[in-house]
Amino acid sequence: MEEAFSQLIATLDGTLTHYHDDHIIVFKHSCQRSEVLVVANLCNLSYDLTLPTDIHFTHWMSLLDNTEIHISTQLTIAPYSYNILKLISY
Repeated sequence: MEEAFSQLIATLDGTLTHYHDDHIIVFKHSCQRSEVLVVANLCNLSYDLTLPTDIHFTHWMSLLDNTEIHISTQLTIAPYSYNILKLISY
């Protein structure tokens, strides 16, 4: 899944950043107009993800349900769940 997603995003303008974690898949796609963060938990356990410093204290909008998410330094991911977030620019 990770390789397929990387190939898909590579066809778009901008930069793809993969954040390494043994339990969670995390990608950020950045371009001049926006940033999108994809987080997926493929395990059957809830997981507290410690985020990289460039994501600390940012505000995102879930593209799945339009809820606003404020990220500090960690994000709790439910088992077998995913989210696609767009950075909110103030």
